[in-house]
Amino acid sequence: MNKLLTIVSTFLLLFNFINAQDVLLEENLKNDTIVSKIGKNKKHFKHLYFDLGFFAGNSENGAEIQYGKSHTYTAGFNYKYRVSNFYSIGANINLGAMTFSLKQNDNKLLPDSVLHDKEKYEFNNIGIGIYNRFNFGKRGNSIGKYLEIGAYGNFAYVIKHYTKDEFTNSNFELMEVSYTKLSYVERLNYGLIAKIGYNQYVVYAKYRLSNLFNDEIGSLPELSKLSIGFQVGIFK
Repeated sequence: MNKLLTIVSTFLLLFNFINAQDVLLEENLKNDTIVSKIGKNKKHFKHLYFDLGFFAGNSENGAEIQYGKSHTYTAGFNYKYRVSNFYSIGANINLGAMTFSLKQNDNKLLPDSVLHDKEKYEFNNIGIGIYNRFNFGKRGNSIGKYLEIGAYGNFAYVIKHYTKDEFTNSNFELMEVSYTKLSYVERLNYGLIAKIGYNQYVVYAKYRLSNLFNDEIGSLPELSKLSIGFQVGIFK
């Protein structure tokens, strides 16, 4: 009888223990299956990106550029907030540079008419951007296809005007000059940007609304305001 009571008691204790374990396991599973709000097509998403573009628009007369050698590149951090399945908003912060390689011809007026073997302007920028994103098609947990319309602003923390000249009949063969702290160049520039993207691959067009030069040394022609490029997002 005592043995039977011992067996029954042991069985009941074991049953209660297993039951308790089952409850604990069920509770842990519930915690583990909470849906994350962070992901490519979820409420919040953030990633790094890189882009490379080339200036494509015409400059004003006297400030013609060499296409292909005049370019822009950016490395940045992007954040997207999904408002609905169709619409998202976002912002980014970035570091980048713009280089304008000037043509040396008889029409040259920027910053003067002196001709050089090589001449360019370099803008090293820190920038921010905001955008509206319109999503298309089924995506699951992926970025998918989208159209993006936004605006950007840059602060040029370093601006350089660079010239290079080679000499044959002189005591020196090469002269390179880099001018900084240019009072006639604006440090702030801003504009609009449009993107067409599929997952992490993006084609964009950027148009600068602001002028790069002021009237410090007279009226100067403006450099190209349109650039077209390619962007890659860094994520799986």
